Amino acid sequence: MIVEIPSIGETKYMYYAYGTGILLLSTFILFFINR
Repeated sequence: MIVEIPSIGETKYMYYAYGTGILLLSTFILFFINR
């Protein structure tokens, strides 16, 4: 059960990083299209 707590935190961090990556990619694509 002790190992399950860090696993949830790691998954949350990965999910946050993945979401930020998608947002950055979307902004880059929008900027490229506008240019």
